[in-house]
Amino acid sequence: SGYNCLTTTYNIAVTPAAGPFIIYEEHTLDDNAGGNANGLPDYGEDILMTVNLHNAGAADAINVTATLSTESELINITDGDGEYGTIIAGSSAGILNDFAFEIDEYVPDQEIIDFLLDISDDGKESWTDAFNIILNAPVLETGLMVIDDVTGGNGDGFLDPGETATLTIGVLNNGHADAFNAEATLNTASSWLSITSNSFALGDLLQGINSYATFEVSVDEDTPIGTMAVFSFNVTSGAYNASEDYGTIIGVLVEDWESAGFTTFNWQFAADAPWEISTSEPYEGIYCARSGDINDNQESELFLYTEVLADGDMSFYRKLSSEAEWDFLRFYIDYTLMGEWSGELDWEMVSYPVTQDFHTFRWVYEKDSYTSSGEDCAWVDFIVFPPVDIATGIIHHNNDEGDFTINISPNPARSNLNIAYTLGSSTEVEIVIYDLLGHKIMNVMTNAQHQEGEYNLQLDVSGIRSGIYLCRISTLEGMLSMKLIIQ
Repeated sequence: SGYNCLTTTYNIAVTPAAGPFIIYEEHTLDDNAGGNANGLPDYGEDILMTVNLHNAGAADAINVTATLSTESELINITDGDGEYGTIIAGSSAGILNDFAFEIDEYVPDQEIIDFLLDISDDGKESWTDAFNIILNAPVLETGLMVIDDVTGGNGDGFLDPGETATLTIGVLNNGHADAFNAEATLNTASSWLSITSNSFALGDLLQGINSYATFEVSVDEDTPIGTMAVFSFNVTSGAYNASEDYGTIIGVLVEDWESAGFTTFNWQFAADAPWEISTSEPYEGIYCARSGDINDNQESELFLYTEVLADGDMSFYRKLSSEAEWDFLRFYIDYTLMGEWSGELDWEMVSYPVTQDFHTFRWVYEKDSYTSSGEDCAWVDFIVFPPVDIATGIIHHNNDEGDFTINISPNPARSNLNIAYTLGSSTEVEIVIYDLLGHKIMNVMTNAQHQEGEYNLQLDVSGIRSGIYLCRISTLEGMLSMKLIIQ
């Protein structure tokens, strides 16, 4: 004891000055016949147990017996009586595999089981001691769902009408025991979707190893754009299971103004002048939308009130010709400013996260009180909304100062690959590879300072297990992710 000390409590065994004193010493487990022969107490096993007792007293203990018990409902003791005979003072004794118990088919992983030993001898002495074991079991976890429509669709990573795609879902056994003969199922209540086979045999799920279930899904060609589809995924191994629902929207909703009007959606106008349809250098197709003709201190607003059916991102291309730092194109979601631009800017895609709810999307061109420059307007084209839910596809973001892109080749890769990326501005860059469960597999690059330009990075992936991964590049302004297949 003393100043600046931590208090610690210890249990001290006090033995009598005379007579025997029997205590628990140690135990060993035998699962050779009733389990996997690893000497550990796993779910569903029949265990034989040897318990050694020690005589810490001053006299011999004659005709020692012990009775094993537990209050746990996860354990069924099939042989709880042990006969030790005489234990000489200062020595230990144990009868090989004298106790036996069964472990339930379902137990929580790392569950602690407390055992009690009631010990006695023929001299009418009795003692009580306790010890515990830790049970091992699987812990099944589901990961992300990735859509691969390269062969049966347009390869954009989304489900579209008329496509056939492969859905891949990762499964991880994060427990301390292997899971055997696992089977995964995928179901949907949508009448627009058909699953070729809704079951997939995963086999044995070893501890800490990722496995993948794949399903072929076809989308009816008459499926309305924007239809929400929900897939229910379940993986089962004996008494253990994990389940997850994955939502995705069929078809990407695009406003590209190729209707030559504001009729595709319920577009509305506000402020001093409505937006117009323009054929002047659209981003794609023939038409784009252009802000209205306004004077100083005026605004031209285009807005849409709609329901977003799933969390995700919306994106659009914008172009600007205005007085720098004074006349702005501003984009709002529910009156929250998401981005603003001024000056002479060419077509550029921007992307913003959107939550599932009702939202108002607003594009406002605003002028200050004097001076005009350039064509004094803003253009918007190729609006994509709502996007797919984040768990079902690959996320693409762009920053507001300049596009950045990522490309991986070859993909699939075996041992080496090239990551090519383009940055539109000076920024810090981080590149990380994740598995489909969101676990970080490799830190490729961490907060490295880059200048604007194109970069190529050679990467050795021979040490990464075969599977499907996400390669994510992050900068100070945004993030891009791309599916990576390692064979």
